[in-house]
Amino acid sequence: ILYYYPLKKALIASGSFILLFVVLTLPWTIVNHKLHNTFVNSSNGGRYVFYLSNSELGYVDAVKTPAYGSFEYTQLMKNYAYFNGPSHDSIAALPQKIKQERFLEKSLHWIKENPGKFIEVKLFNLLNFLSPGLVLFHYPFAKWFLSFITSLPFHLLYYIGLFYALRKNFKSHLWYLAWLAYILVFMVIFLYTARFRVYSVEAFY
Repeated sequence: ILYYYPLKKALIASGSFILLFVVLTLPWTIVNHKLHNTFVNSSNGGRYVFYLSNSELGYVDAVKTPAYGSFEYTQLMKNYAYFNGPSHDSIAALPQKIKQERFLEKSLHWIKENPGKFIEVKLFNLLNFLSPGLVLFHYPFAKWFLSFITSLPFHLLYYIGLFYALRKNFKSHLWYLAWLAYILVFMVIFLYTARFRVYSVEAFY
């Protein structure tokens, strides 16, 4: 905004956007705090989302995905305790504020005990973020490959266009680069979810 408006107008525009965001989310925030005595910053809570990716479940989901249609794959989709142990269900039954803390503790412990797996998960999250098509290893190969070759031209044109746009006028597109970096960090460090990429990045294709 600072590149297109005087400072005063830029601050007013930015402030208006922040105010609108606060007004729209305030009712949900108040209700959540009254119900759970804590702020839940996503549908499931940010620490739980972090745990889903940074745990044995997240490792199996991203790196060692069971064969599509197998018993283990069904458990991966429906029964998180199968890979993360019975403590998953017992923690999930706790009040929201406590379970968020416990899930984070469990996740940080897993990272400490499995640094190699943690890095592998991050690399596969990055690979999924950059790769065209469906999530790797989660679909029959033929279906995945069809989605890959169908999406590839759009991805190539997107990255080529982004390169030339930044090269031509870096400042004008700095906002988008910051947005892309934010989404990338979230999906790599927290949890890669294909639908997040669809409406946060692919909408700009």
